[in-house]
Amino acid sequence: MLDRCSLCLVAVVLCRVSTSADDWNQWRGPDRNGVSNSTVSLRDALPETGLRAQWVSQIKLQGGGNGGWSSPVVAGGRVYCFEHSRVERKGVKLPPESFPPLSEEDRKSKSKDDLAEYDRQRNEEQKDRRDRQYQYREILTCLDAESGESVWDFHRDSVATGFGQSGTPAIVGGRVYFLGADRTLVCLAAESGAKVWTTPLPATPSEEQISSSVALLEGVAIVLCGDLYGVDAAEGRLLWKSPPGRMTGMDSSPAVWESDEGMLAVVNVNGGETVCVRPRTGEELWRVKSHAQRSTPVIHGNRMLTLGDNRKNGLRCFDLSTDGAEPLWSFHGLSDPGSSPIVVGDHVYVQGETRLACLDFETGKSAWQTTLDIGQPRYTSLLAADGKIFYAFDGILAFAADPEDYRVLFDARMNKDGLLATEAFFRQELNIADLEREEKGQEKAQRVWQQGRPVWTAPLCDAGDRRRQALRPAELRSRLLRSLEA
Repeated sequence: MLDRCSLCLVAVVLCRVSTSADDWNQWRGPDRNGVSNSTVSLRDALPETGLRAQWVSQIKLQGGGNGGWSSPVVAGGRVYCFEHSRVERKGVKLPPESFPPLSEEDRKSKSKDDLAEYDRQRNEEQKDRRDRQYQYREILTCLDAESGESVWDFHRDSVATGFGQSGTPAIVGGRVYFLGADRTLVCLAAESGAKVWTTPLPATPSEEQISSSVALLEGVAIVLCGDLYGVDAAEGRLLWKSPPGRMTGMDSSPAVWESDEGMLAVVNVNGGETVCVRPRTGEELWRVKSHAQRSTPVIHGNRMLTLGDNRKNGLRCFDLSTDGAEPLWSFHGLSDPGSSPIVVGDHVYVQGETRLACLDFETGKSAWQTTLDIGQPRYTSLLAADGKIFYAFDGILAFAADPEDYRVLFDARMNKDGLLATEAFFRQELNIADLEREEKGQEKAQRVWQQGRPVWTAPLCDAGDRRRQALRPAELRSRLLRSLEA
């Protein structure tokens, strides 16, 4: 099995822990756009022998599950990691199933209505069996960013979801905000982990995980949780809920637009639409057919970028005003169900499927395109810092933010001990070439190659997009690679 953990690599790549201005305090960073404004210089290449983690902190879960897909965040010299998992209850013996899986023949023999009723009863039974067999837990862990030592952790009972709860916490004004799988918004003191308030949202119970990450603006915590909600950040009072059926969804995280009329929230909702609302009241100012749904919108000045989940929907750019969003251009060379682009200088960098493209921000015309030599990446976004762009899926790819050409700086993998090095280095270390020459060598080499390797999301970003590929925090190893700083 792949090692499951959560990478805090770009936490230190991007910021010095003593400087709050460089904190990566929420989903996609302080401006929720995947771009760091830090002045720290980063390496242009890796040493031949790779880079070793400054520290590795293991937070062993007492149970199973994948720990969720939340990204870690950094604020005030601390790293915050959210996990959703389960603990098996001791001494529980379950009776035989009353509604076991049906064979294909049995399914064909039932009428449509009878089959639907059987499936409903089976789903209810399976949920009851899971609840009896497991205790679901949520853990928010605070680590010292310099040493990796645990500062505090907060535990609460939770509920089962199909995949681990995946929203990323936000640290604003000395408080931590996160959404639990039971549709409860939680606020903690960032210094101590003490509970400040909890607010159950009036959302329909479901076993579907929520990937939307909380956004804080104008003193309001906003999150997409079936409907769109606004909660008073100071007291935890529910301020508003979107009208029934108007702003539904589970995945997209709100972006923040600093308009001429103040701070506004912009979020993709079901039906391929993007809406803009006032944070204090939830009043809808406009909506546009963006053909995006799960990804997070990107706001750059008074323009918005959205990425759809197929090439027909594509990447689209809109000119924003408080009266509406006007389409400017679209690009249909790639797509992704959850990835979000970034803007660096006058160009847009976007990943979708195995494609990577650089576009002119003004016109949407392609500056260059390339194909990534990886499997089937999904749900993970780019991140930019120091004129470099980072992409994490099966490792860390760094390339120059250069519209003239696609220039790889390094393409690295990480092993279970926290060593970040090139694929060529690991192939030599693991004797992959020799294994491949043996009988059934490809299978042997694949097992050795995969053993103990982590599964990634974009480092400290892409969190709100469902099941995004990331280092999962099931057996959490936070790896701080300060040596990436030049």
